[in-house]
Amino acid sequence: MKLFDTHAHLTDSAFKEGIDSVISEANSNGVKYMINICCDIESIESGLKTVYGKKNILTAIGLHPNYADEIKEKDIKYLRECLEEYPNIAAVGETGLDYYRNTSSKKLQKELFCKHIELALEFNLPIIIHNREAHKDVLDILKDYSISRGVIHCFSGTLEFAQTCLNRGFYISFAGNLTYPNAPELRQVAKEIPNDRILIETDCPYLAPQAVRGKRNQPGFLKYTLLELARVKGLDAEEVACHTTENAKRLFGLIDIGE
Repeated sequence: MKLFDTHAHLTDSAFKEGIDSVISEANSNGVKYMINICCDIESIESGLKTVYGKKNILTAIGLHPNYADEIKEKDIKYLRECLEEYPNIAAVGETGLDYYRNTSSKKLQKELFCKHIELALEFNLPIIIHNREAHKDVLDILKDYSISRGVIHCFSGTLEFAQTCLNRGFYISFAGNLTYPNAPELRQVAKEIPNDRILIETDCPYLAPQAVRGKRNQPGFLKYTLLELARVKGLDAEEVACHTTENAKRLFGLIDIGE
C-alpha cells in the first residue's frame, strides 16, 4: 500500500527536531509521497533549505490568509523569485480565505488569494486552497479566473460546495477530522466524492485523527483517515489508497514519480 500525504507542514516548529525520523516512520506506515506545505516566509525559507529535493517529498509555497494583514509586496515578490529559482516546486499554496479565525481583514485575504491564483496560472501550477467558512467568497473569486487545477484542502464544506468545486475541475481532500465523532455530515460528503477526484492528507502537525487525538499529528498517521474513508465508501482500503495516490500524482504532474 502506497499513500500520498497531500498536505503536511513538515517545516512547522513542531517538527524542528527529528524530521528525518518523522519521514522514516511515515515511509514505514505506507506513506511514500508527501507534499511539504510552506505557508509563511520562515517556513518557505526552511523548506527550500531542508526538505526541497528530498526523494518523493514535494514542496508547495504560499502565504496563509491568516497572515494577510502582515503581507507586503516584497513578500509576493519573494514568492515569484522562489517559483523562478526552484523549478520543481509542485504547487502554489496554501492560500485562500479563513473567516473562522478571522485574524486578517476579508479584503486583504481576498487580494492575497487573487495574487496566488495569478501566480499559479502564470507558472502553470496547481493551487492548494484553504477555505474556512468562506464558501461563497472562494467561489466568487474562482469565477473570475480560468484556473481549474487544484485542491480544496482539509475539506469542511457542504456537498453543494464540493460539487461546485468538482465541476470547476478541483479535487477534494480530507484530513483527520473525517474521523471525528461530530463529523457525520463530512463523512456523508466524502461518500459522495467521485473516486477519481478524492485525496487524503494529514495537515500535520494539526488535526490528529481520532485514534491518536491529542498527539502531534504526523504523516505516519495518514492511515487512520484512509481507513475511515474506505469504511465510509464501502471500499477496500487498498483500493482507496490506489485511488487517492494516483489522483495526487495526476494533480501534481507526477505520474512517473520515482519509487
